[in-house]
Amino acid sequence: MNLTTKGFADLTKQQVVTGLISWGAQVVTWFCGPSLLPEGVDDDMHLSRPFYNCPLIQSCYTGHRQKLEHLSRYSVKQRLYTVWITLAAA
Repeated sequence: MNLTTKGFADLTKQQVVTGLISWGAQVVTWFCGPSLLPEGVDDDMHLSRPFYNCPLIQSCYTGHRQKLEHLSRYSVKQRLYTVWITLAAA
């Protein structure tokens, strides 16, 4: 393996790791947005019931799922329109 190939392989590994770290940060940010994660941790704090509010989590999940479904439908329509325009121009 020459230096350029090794450098490319190392750069690819770094890109994958950076992507995973970024994805993890996005997940934490998503949970912090609607206050689904506690802002601070107190070692002396013991909860008698789960901290998370299930209806709030379901509401956030449902809203995001509907948004993604809408974007998915729009994306498919946009691609079909692009193909149609391309075929019509040919």
